[in-house]
Parts: sequence; C-alpha cells; structure tokens
Amino acid sequence: GLTSNTTYTVEVRAVCDDQQSAWVTTNFTTLEEQGESPCATITEYPFFESFEEGIGCWTSTTLAGSGAWLQEDWFISMNGFDAVTLPAVDGAKLMKHSAITGYSARLESPVLDLTSLETPYVKFNFGLTDMYGMSQDHLTVKYRTSATAEWTTLATYTTPLSEWVLDSIALPNPTATYQIGFESLGANAWGVVL
Repeated sequence: GLTSNTTYTVEVRAVCDDQQSAWVTTNFTTLEEQGESPCATITEYPFFESFEEGIGCWTSTTLAGSGAWLQEDWFISMNGFDAVTLPAVDGAKLMKHSAITGYSARLESPVLDLTSLETPYVKFNFGLTDMYGMSQDHLTVKYRTSATAEWTTLATYTTPLSEWVLDSIALPNPTATYQIGFESLGANAWGVVL
C-alpha cells in the first residue's frame, strides 16, 4: 500500500483497443490515517492553512459516488486546473476535487473554537473552470456547530472562473465545536480548487 501523508507522482493514459492516449503526469498526496496524530481544537486566530505540509487535521468525506476513473475525495495537487493551469495562491500546493457528474465530496476543517471572536469569518481562495463551456463543477461552503449538527449552507458557487477568486463569509452561530466544510459537486469539468 501507499504511505500516509506522502506525495506521489503518477503517469496514466487511456488504452482502448489498439489506440492509446498521451501520458499525463500528476502529483497527489495521501491523507493521514485516522488516529495517526491527535488534532487539537483550533483556538488561536487568525488560523491559516495552505496545505503545503499536507492535509493535517482536515478530512475529506465522500458524499456521493464511487468507482473507477474519478477522484472520490479532495486531494493535494501541485498543478491547479487540468486545462487552465493556475499556480497555488500560497506556495506550491492546493486542494482539489474533480469528479464525474453527480459525485461529491466535502473537505472538513479541524474543530474551531470561535467563542472568543466577536465577528468570526472564513476567508478563502477558490477556482472553478468549466470544460469547454459544456459542464461546470460546483462549490458549496457549509458550516456546522458540532460534530453531530447538520451542515448548513453559507454560499454556493457555480459560475465558471478563469482565475482565483478571494471570498470572505461571516460565520453565524459561533460555538466551541465549529467546523467549516467545502463541498464539491462533480460535473465532468476541470474540478474545484482551494
């Protein structure tokens, strides 16, 4: 098997009967195994994450879909969009989710204690690129107030973008067990990046 929290390089190509596509090279980083390292609640702000050191205490949860030829969970990428290469906003790495239509995953933050903040908010960069004007992946930002609470939508993004967008969203109902989730819904496009 693969080692957890490790970056690998892979080369893939399609082989259909006697025809072969060109080789495509990409990098990915495996997630940490559950229970591998304790994750403390975040209490000091501002809290900043660029994913340069791996996924850390963030988790990726598959919400719908499974099978071959898709990326079920969020993963660390070195190379932005597949068709329009965007460099990472900070450093060399970014988080990405790319899947076929109807498949989705949620990237979940570590637990945040927001009780000491007067006006908590999340500020993030994201990108969505459509596939030749035919299909568009979606990003939805959600929150929950505890590990057992339902996820509530803060914002949804569906407009194609050819560059990074910086957005900021106020976080309602702050608690000591808050989490933020970034949900990607696949549509056979170039994916969602953070």
